Amino acid sequence: MLEQVYLSERLDALTEKMRLAADLCEKLACEHEDHSARVKLAKLCREKRRAALLAERFQEILE
Repeated sequence: MLEQVYLSERLDALTEKMRLAADLCEKLACEHEDHSARVKLAKLCREKRRAALLAERFQEILE
């Protein structure tokens, strides 16, 4: 039970970090002048959002 609580807390923290990283990437992509960099940042943003969703789903399974 204690392990499950620990995992749940760690997943919460991971989800929040992935969301913050995605928000930052999105902001940088909008502000960057180089098209290639904007594309790469947008891709990174999508990957971070996807990771956050996966962490949420995994947490739902644990509960």
